Amino acid sequence: LCTSYSGTYSINKNLPFSSSNFTSVSQAVNSLYSCGMSGPVVLRIDAGSGPYNEQITFNGMMPGLNRTNNLRISGNTTRETITFNPTVATLQHSIRLITVKHITLDSLTINNTGGSFGVGVHLVTTADSNFVTNSNINISLASTSFSNSAGIAISTNTSNVTTAGNNGNGNKILNNTITGGYYG
Repeated sequence: LCTSYSGTYSINKNLPFSSSNFTSVSQAVNSLYSCGMSGPVVLRIDAGSGPYNEQITFNGMMPGLNRTNNLRISGNTTRETITFNPTVATLQHSIRLITVKHITLDSLTINNTGGSFGVGVHLVTTADSNFVTNSNINISLASTSFSNSAGIAISTNTSNVTTAGNNGNGNKILNNTITGGYYG
């Protein structure tokens, strides 16, 4: 049994898990899926606590997540780092949002160090009304021929960044710097 979340919580892998601190971004996201949200939630990565070497996946709506009770993941003023090195084409992302709405990824450094494929942020299959703002997204694969390499991609297929369809609507991608990758 758990209590739904509302308010601001820290992410700091150097501190123990508590009612106000998570030790990884994945732990925070999984807790929100398990317990739900009863108000807006900010997950703020403590300055200097990174990098976080993990893959983050949002798959479907969290209980209580809506336009008012939205979720913001903040990398703080230091733009804390989330890094992932994919080895499987269908899991080529550092952060993926599948059929989820009202999430803001703000002031992060997102690295994808894949050698054959890699996507920094992948919005998939009606991932609507999300924001990616003020972030640095670095893709190691700076290819001129691969279509599975992108800083930010919106598609209907988890293993391809260019599939057409009802991929996502109302998403805002603002003030980001993207380095590497074949597509933006």
